[in-house]
Amino acid sequence: MKKFLSLLIVSIMLIVPLSVHAEPLGIKLSCTAYDTNGYSTCVVTYDIDERESYDNVDITLTEVDGAEVASIDTIAESDWEVLSYSESNNVWTAVLQSPGVTGEGDLFKFTYKKSDLETTRIDVSDGNSIVSTNVVDTSDQPSDNKDTGSALPFVALGTIAIIAVGAYVVTKNKTKMYKI
Repeated sequence: MKKFLSLLIVSIMLIVPLSVHAEPLGIKLSCTAYDTNGYSTCVVTYDIDERESYDNVDITLTEVDGAEVASIDTIAESDWEVLSYSESNNVWTAVLQSPGVTGEGDLFKFTYKKSDLETTRIDVSDGNSIVSTNVVDTSDQPSDNKDTGSALPFVALGTIAIIAVGAYVVTKNKTKMYKI
């Protein structure tokens, strides 16, 4: 019985992941809250695998529900430089250049103005992945907690506790303490 329980616990620990990556690698955004005029500044970062290297990257910014891109700028401390950018049908394309860097770093920053709609956003894409600006006016709303999957370790611990209680109940009549 002990071997069976040990094998069961080990197999559960191998099947259930104990950590979850909440955010995929690739483009990431960090945006400020809207100022009094409705503008938000976002910094676009990119995580490049060491096995890959890019000299040029094309990033598209798509204006959704009345959002307007006001500026696209190079970040002074960044290894990336904005060579050019253009707009066509509410889609901005920024061409960036770098000397083949890897790892995580800042690509560029942009400022946009929201419209009166709640769904105003900018969709940012590198051709592989898309992320959206989700700036929420937090002046009168509570903070929103992200679902990161951190409850999974508690599920594993609960399952192990249930198995341990079951094993105790099944074997309690066979112990010497019961006969006293």
